[in-house]
Amino acid sequence: MNHPTRISRLLGPTLLAAALALTTTQAGAAEPLMAVVNVRQILSESRPGKEAMARFQTDFGARGQDVMAQTELLRQKSDELDKELPTLAPAQALARQRDLTALSRELDRKKQQLNDERETRKREDIQRIIELARVAVSRLARDAKIDVVFQDVVYVNPRNDLTARVLQALDTAAPK
Repeated sequence: MNHPTRISRLLGPTLLAAALALTTTQAGAAEPLMAVVNVRQILSESRPGKEAMARFQTDFGARGQDVMAQTELLRQKSDELDKELPTLAPAQALARQRDLTALSRELDRKKQQLNDERETRKREDIQRIIELARVAVSRLARDAKIDVVFQDVVYVNPRNDLTARVLQALDTAAPK
């Protein structure tokens, strides 16, 4: 769940430059208050993030194990066919190879379907948590009169890091 979007990576430096340019052009204005949040930390440590991960494991863990068991069964059948191939009649060998090919295709289809569903769920969960965090960040920034909040910077002074406060807000706001 820790995948920043390409847009956020590209926009981060642009937004920082724009914010700094804006603040330097405001002559006589008070210094702007800036803060940072660590999205990766929010996704992994917040109650909504932990709950999403637990649901993800519950929903996809058994299916993943089933696919792994089917993969092992297919491997065993393939090994068995390889051992018996010299003794089988050509028509019988061809029929068993076709059966294995059909099983392999079905397994590949199941794997692809499982991966697609996992990725979709992961994106949905990340988007939901990020939206909750965005609301919490906006409220905290307004309350603290913070002018600009950045995400995932290289370095931040701990006094400007809102991540712990966002985590606390998400943990208290999330239904138990």
